[in-house]
Amino acid sequence: MQFPDVTLYAGRLVQNPAGKWFLLGFRNIVDGEFVGEICNPIPVTAVQGKGIVELTQRN
Repeated sequence: MQFPDVTLYAGRLVQNPAGKWFLLGFRNIVDGEFVGEICNPIPVTAVQGKGIVELTQRN
């Protein structure tokens, strides 16, 4: 299952000291321009049958 945000690449899951999981990745192409910067941590969880899903919507 692919993470729904296709603007990210080379994503990695990281766990904070409180045990919560986050996805970190690099921004690829946004609005037709290559960005190449690391994104803000995205809170995620695992759901059986769906894989890694975002816990909250980003603005």
